[in-house]
Amino acid sequence: GELVEWNMGTTPGTPELFTHLPYCSCYFDGKLYVGTIPDAIDESAELRASNGDSAVSEGSFAVGGHNVGFISCMRVYNGRLFMGLGDWDTTPTHAQLWSRRPGAFLLAWEATLTASGGAATSGNYFASMTEFNGSLYASWYGASSNASIYKITANDPGDPTSTSFTTSTVLSAPTLTAANNPFRLWFDDGVLYAVAE
Repeated sequence: GELVEWNMGTTPGTPELFTHLPYCSCYFDGKLYVGTIPDAIDESAELRASNGDSAVSEGSFAVGGHNVGFISCMRVYNGRLFMGLGDWDTTPTHAQLWSRRPGAFLLAWEATLTASGGAATSGNYFASMTEFNGSLYASWYGASSNASIYKITANDPGDPTSTSFTTSTVLSAPTLTAANNPFRLWFDDGVLYAVAE
C-alpha cells in the first residue's frame, strides 16, 4: 500500500491547511470525513468531507443554540455515519451523538442521543464508539464525576435511511469505578472492552 495525501481544501489543487486541528476521521459513502477542534473556546467545530480531489465544508453545528465545541469521534453503524460531539462553551450543554445516511445532502445530520448526568460542564464529550453484537456502544465523559456508556440499537437493521433507534444506558457513574476518566471502547475475540484513560 501507500500513504496518500488527500486535499481537504474546498478548491481543487494542492492540499490546504486546516484552520482548526483535525481530530477524528472516518471513511463513509465514498468520502473521508474529518472533524476538528477549534483553537479557542466558544468557537464552532468544522467538518469537511473530501472525495480525494477537493472537499466540501459541512458548516458549523449547534446544540440548543450553542456552538458545538469539537467533533470527538466517528463510527459507521447500520449504514449510517455517527458523529460524537463535544462541548467547549462558556454556557455548556450536554454533548450529543448525530448521524446521517448515505447520499444525504450537506448538513443532513440528525440528533440521535443527548448525554445526561449531572450538570453540563464545558469539556463534556463522546470519547469513543464501537459496534458490538449488532449495537453501537458510545462512551461519554462528563468532565467531572459523570461518565456513561450508552447502547444504541437500530430498530430497522440494514436500513440506513431509518432514524429509529432504541437507546439505553449500560453503565454510568458511580457504577464505573473510574467515572472521572473518559473510556475508550473496542472489542476483540468476542469481548467488549471499556478502558479508562
